Amino acid sequence: MNRSLLILPLLLALAVGGWFLFGTGGPAETPLAASPPLGAVDGARAQDPLPNSEVLLRSTKPSADSGRGALKRPLLSLLARSATDGRELEQAQVLIEAVGVKASPRTIQASGTASKPAELDPGSWRVTFQAEGYVSQTREVDLSPGDEESVEVRLVRGARVAGRAEDRFGRPLGGGKLFFLAPGQVHPRFPRDAEGILSTSIDREGNIEPISIPPELYTITYGNLGTPKLKTEGRLSAGEDTELLIVLGGKSVVRFELDRIPDEKRRIEVRLETLDKEKLAREQQKLLENPARAAKLQQKNKPPKERWRAQGHARIESGVGELHRARPGVYRVTLLARPGEYSSEPILVLKEDESVLVRIQTPPLPEREGNRKGDPKLPKAGPLNISIIRNPRDPEQRDDGIYWR
Repeated sequence: MNRSLLILPLLLALAVGGWFLFGTGGPAETPLAASPPLGAVDGARAQDPLPNSEVLLRSTKPSADSGRGALKRPLLSLLARSATDGRELEQAQVLIEAVGVKASPRTIQASGTASKPAELDPGSWRVTFQAEGYVSQTREVDLSPGDEESVEVRLVRGARVAGRAEDRFGRPLGGGKLFFLAPGQVHPRFPRDAEGILSTSIDREGNIEPISIPPELYTITYGNLGTPKLKTEGRLSAGEDTELLIVLGGKSVVRFELDRIPDEKRRIEVRLETLDKEKLAREQQKLLENPARAAKLQQKNKPPKERWRAQGHARIESGVGELHRARPGVYRVTLLARPGEYSSEPILVLKEDESVLVRIQTPPLPEREGNRKGDPKLPKAGPLNISIIRNPRDPEQRDDGIYWR
């Protein structure tokens, strides 16, 4: 009895131990250290909170090997040679401009071994090779970090063109452009048409900005976009320096020159006058309506008085005066030097867009008395002798045009 009582507690203890052993899946094992998630800092424990990945990427520096190319600025080597013999052009220069970025362009040497590679920022660049006497060339290159690119061009010996643009009086014609049209090209009408056409400008002093262009047969036109004002043809040879002279009369300019400047400082003007046919016709109609007055004038041998109408005037200063945009017509020239009024015969014939020089033989002017307000008005003091020169600048040049010097 006592033995059975002792066995029962022993069996109960064994049952509880077995439940612990087999009910919990076996004895506890030491857990394996979990691999730290991607982005965890070296030395951080698995149970520590992970840092923010974006902040981590900004603060992480690339290694010396992997980051060297990303930090290195691209290098661009430049070389210009002669297309004739392949020699390096030591005088060559390159204008470097960033494409699409407003930045000051750089000009560097491009003499091969004598020049160092240009260190630039990543991006697109436009490089223009230039050398005196050669045709310039332009290239575009895209550079990425760590690039080491080289651009070599062969420049063609060009024909250098310069010269002047003047009117018939030798005054400079500022503005306008000179276009060199190769076979198959036409004068541009719109900005898009000017792409691929060689051109140069004319400065305010009338000088043609020098340009070197490939040797070729060209049609040379002068003007702006639209219809050219002047044109000519000619062949340009390599290494040849050509001087052009552009002569354009302008918009109907009449220039007056006195052969002798009066000693007295008086106000002198020149007036262009045309016969007023309408007013003369009205007076003739009145005479027809009044036969008695017409018979009286005929008895006195007094025909109807000619009526003249002013079409423009110019003030003479230091013996010279100019009238701009004179209309086509037949004119007489009247010199007003109060006191005194002198008129020529109606012999000045002006055509459309024509410029002429009128030289005036200064008549003996009467002496002035008192102030200008007291000068007598003389409607007809005497005849006026004039000479008309239609090609005042050069007698050999009969028309406006582009001339080869």
